[in-house]
Amino acid sequence: MTDAEHLVTVVCSDCRFEQTVDARKRESAGLVLERGRENGRKLTIERRDEDE
Repeated sequence: MTDAEHLVTVVCSDCRFEQTVDARKRESAGLVLERGRENGRKLTIERRDEDE
């Protein structure tokens, strides 16, 4: 797998917040989710679909 295949995007369903993180680094995605939820954002993780 390439690095691009490991990318996921954390998105908010209520706002335009979006951040791409490396799914292999679970703590990175987890921190983004935790911080966003503390700020009232409804965040989810989506698979990144890019052809590079």
